[in-house]
Amino acid sequence: MKLTDISIERPLGITMVILALVVLGLFALPRLAVDLYPEMELPIAAIITSYEGAAPAEVEKMVTKPIESAVATVSNVNEIRSYSQFGNSMVLVIFNWGTDVDAAVNDMRDKVDLIKGMLPDDAGTPMSLKMDPNTMPIIMFSVEGPDLVRLKTVAEDTIKPRLERIEGVASVSVTGGKEREIRVILDPAKMVTYGLSTAQVMQSIAGDNIAGSAGTIDIGSNELSIRVLGEYNKPDDLKNIRINLATGSSIALGDIATIEDSFKKNATISFMDGQPSLGLNIMKASDGNTVQVAEKVLREVDDLNKILPADTKIITVMDQSVFINDSISSVTEHGLLGALFAFLILYLFLRNLRSTLVVVIVIPISIIATFAMMYFGNQTINMLSLGGLMLGLGSLVDFSVVVLENIYRYRQNGYGIIDAAKQGSSEVGGAVIAAAMAQVLVFVPIIFVQGLAGVIFKPLALTVSFSHLAALFAA
Repeated sequence: MKLTDISIERPLGITMVILALVVLGLFALPRLAVDLYPEMELPIAAIITSYEGAAPAEVEKMVTKPIESAVATVSNVNEIRSYSQFGNSMVLVIFNWGTDVDAAVNDMRDKVDLIKGMLPDDAGTPMSLKMDPNTMPIIMFSVEGPDLVRLKTVAEDTIKPRLERIEGVASVSVTGGKEREIRVILDPAKMVTYGLSTAQVMQSIAGDNIAGSAGTIDIGSNELSIRVLGEYNKPDDLKNIRINLATGSSIALGDIATIEDSFKKNATISFMDGQPSLGLNIMKASDGNTVQVAEKVLREVDDLNKILPADTKIITVMDQSVFINDSISSVTEHGLLGALFAFLILYLFLRNLRSTLVVVIVIPISIIATFAMMYFGNQTINMLSLGGLMLGLGSLVDFSVVVLENIYRYRQNGYGIIDAAKQGSSEVGGAVIAAAMAQVLVFVPIIFVQGLAGVIFKPLALTVSFSHLAALFAA
């Protein structure tokens, strides 16, 4: 029995199926992640290593080259690029499209661990990172206050932990502010006079600046742990450090150097309205909903502003969710406007309000059913998926118009309602299915396109295909 015959002879059953699709779509809609662009996994990873004080040529020879040789043996590597700068090395590894980047990064990290011993002692631990566009900050805040030192303490001890506890927040980074640093400025003339080198002084400072466990002591039935507290907290502590001389005697560090309690040189400086401030960058989890996470963060910031000191404020500088909501609202508004124009054009030609409503009702049914298919297809609501939905909006009513017009023709020839519906829909059913499949097949190949184009346009192709299949079923 044909689907059209089932629809005509069992209207209640078909109505329940349509209602089930609508309910399923309405259930899926709030659970769809909302983002600006589709989720993109770029096959690119980076290995970043710090080597303070080293020139670019030295960084390339001692750090970059060994890391390049190690990661070259990782499978599915397409290209390796490296950048050696003053005190810093970055190796970019570009994999073939379709590679499981998480597994490749883990493999790459294992290879780098094998050559850690070959790197200079002063070099930092290589960090392996996956390039993910979704790790860009979704919200940027500015923290204002009179004292940048106290402000940074408040930001790191109070604000940052509370924001990182929010569901969907991956990390919070603090930029700007002042960080305490005790500087030891050596006197070159005295260093030469006493025959000392910078390495000797550094070794003496590091040898005394120790804190940690030193074992245990058994006292009767009790076991007590011993902890050494030898870290320096004040400049005067450094002045009294004794440095051994070649003559067998020693000299205090304060006699050959000036000790300053200062602040670390900032790599980044944040300003708000011309005044120094702190910057807070909020990164969401890879599977987080940008709009929902932003709403939770903003609510938490409102609560923080109430408990922070009166002279400290958290101000929103950039909120990606605002742009996403505006963009989606704009697309939705134009989609509704297009549906209204479709209704007016159909009424102008059909000249029958009842027939027009029968055709136009296909639009919301198709769109809501599309949301259900997007949910089960692991898609998100973004600019491209909504664009695909709006792209197929005009053609969603085409199938219904053809079926309805043919049924109307049979009615004009004297057929009854049931017979006209059966004959009219079955006569053009094959043509309508062929037309719908032709439009779907135009977009389906985009799903299999490799590279960045496939990642970007796959949601558009899927949405157009889903909406046309839903419209075909409704017709």
